[in-house]
Amino acid sequence: MYETFLRNRFFFQFGETMAKREFTEQRRRMRAVERQNPLDARDYRDAFAEFLNGLGVEVEMHWSGDDLEKFEGFKLSYDPVWDRTWYIVNNPYGGHNLELAIESGFDILFGDACWSFHPTIQGYTDYQNTISALLVGNAASVSCRIEGKCEARAILVGELMDESDMRLLERIAERDFFATNQAVEYADNFNLSIPLKKKLRRMKR
Repeated sequence: MYETFLRNRFFFQFGETMAKREFTEQRRRMRAVERQNPLDARDYRDAFAEFLNGLGVEVEMHWSGDDLEKFEGFKLSYDPVWDRTWYIVNNPYGGHNLELAIESGFDILFGDACWSFHPTIQGYTDYQNTISALLVGNAASVSCRIEGKCEARAILVGELMDESDMRLLERIAERDFFATNQAVEYADNFNLSIPLKKKLRRMKR
């Protein structure tokens, strides 16, 4: 009986490993396709301004090349800004503004959560969809706190908000947290997936 138990456990673990490997490979293929045919995000600034105007929101626009206004918005990397355009969508409810930027990619910051979309057609489409979802209340800035400490932040959209609490935490754990100049942490925590997933597994038990 014990041998049967070990054999079943082996096949279960083997099947689980194969499923994870298949999932990882599928995700890698999707990312490879997503990054094909890159575009210059800066070429989309006029179209993006029209997109925001079509949403009927109040927007402030700033450009890093304007020496007169001295505006320095959020940063998703530690590289110096050289041609970034910021779009600040004012929050009519008095909460956090929706902060957007276009430079080498399409960036978004809401609350303490931020995300960067690849400079591809699909990345630009996902960028627009995320902004629209936030403005209509179908998305949120979410923090994952474990033992009183914030471990990760993410912007979650749409149907993800209807899933169970644990699945929501797992989705946050899968996200990469890019430090901004509002929350700079010089540590090896740019990718929090592995340590955070371990904590989530312990919580499940």
